[in-house]
Amino acid sequence: MNISLRHLRAFSAVAEAESFTAAARQLFLTQSTLTKTIRELEQEIGLALFERTTRKVALTTQGNAFLPVARRLLNDFELLLSDLREKSAGSSGSVYLASGMAFASSVLPVICPLQPYQR
Repeated sequence: MNISLRHLRAFSAVAEAESFTAAARQLFLTQSTLTKTIRELEQEIGLALFERTTRKVALTTQGNAFLPVARRLLNDFELLLSDLREKSAGSSGSVYLASGMAFASSVLPVICPLQPYQR
């Protein structure tokens, strides 16, 4: 199966706008390019995702089922990119530990040599 982020973005935009024209504007594409992208997606999965009329576009039952999955995939990809960018930029954070006094004084020094820090 050959479904790309381009297909998922196009599908999500048309579903949200309920219009190929509005979605094409939003994605900075021509309407014919967007229509071709949606046709490719529908052919790839073997299902019609939209019911098309001369005035509006509506999701089919299969389109309604596919929409939350497409949105989740797009969101997960954006989160992945964000995480990778943070890691490549050398971002670091802090780790805060809380424990009982007995654990802190006997076990923590053995497990990891931390510098004492009190808050």
